[in-house]
Amino acid sequence: MRKTLPFICIIFIITSCLFGILYFSSPKSTLEARTPTPDIYVSTLSSKVYSGIITSTITSTGFVINNAPDIYIENIHIEHGKYPGRNEFILSHNIGDILNKGDLFYVYDKEEVHAAFDCKIIDVVYTETSIQISLLNYEKLFVVTSLDYENLSLLNYGTKASVMVTSHDTTKYFDANIIYLGYEINNRKVDVHISTNEKLLPGTPVNVAFEIVHETESLYILKSMLMMDGNTYYVEVQDNSGERTRRDVELGDFFDVYTNGQNTEFVEIKNGLTEGECLVVDMIG
Repeated sequence: MRKTLPFICIIFIITSCLFGILYFSSPKSTLEARTPTPDIYVSTLSSKVYSGIITSTITSTGFVINNAPDIYIENIHIEHGKYPGRNEFILSHNIGDILNKGDLFYVYDKEEVHAAFDCKIIDVVYTETSIQISLLNYEKLFVVTSLDYENLSLLNYGTKASVMVTSHDTTKYFDANIIYLGYEINNRKVDVHISTNEKLLPGTPVNVAFEIVHETESLYILKSMLMMDGNTYYVEVQDNSGERTRRDVELGDFFDVYTNGQNTEFVEIKNGLTEGECLVVDMIG
């Protein structure tokens, strides 16, 4: 009996070890094996190869010039002598009123004086011997913006420009003209000044858009159709049977087109595609 008991203990220990090895080497628990795998959705975007005169848009932010009253404030000084009633002078408007060029401004000694420019009456000061009127001259205001110096070569004084002003969730668009193209670079930017007929106050923040028209017809595609393999750009062309073929392409300029405030990115194709070909790309979402 004494010899049998140690033998039984040894058998028990060996059996326990074998069960332990089998347990820890068994597959993962049922709960872990049932962890769901996220679904992967693939959608296909298709577009075509376009051809035409490329009209791109360069945008920037800016503001109406401010803190420079010597540029846009006009002071009119009228000597009238000692007339306490000042009956010889009649101002036809109040402080804060806006006048268009040609509007009746004031009457002095029965003679009518009309506004020489679009303006706003800022202040009127009466003394015993004179009257001083301060005017905001809208015609001397302009928008200051800046562009990357690489884009400056795309502009000239005939480039079409527009100004966008947002107020109370409403955006208004105004035509504008380039009046100054800078020549000094500061932080990779060059100043550009533009004017508009809209009566904007000094310091008004604005968005500016310049319309760039390329001189010759070009092929172009949506930027989203473009893919990369190393340093090579390529697209997938789909024929009428649905078969896809990889096509390496040579790129030109990247450009944006704005339609009703929405921005679409395009890229010029110099070689590798033909107008009208169908392009496809898989989008994983």
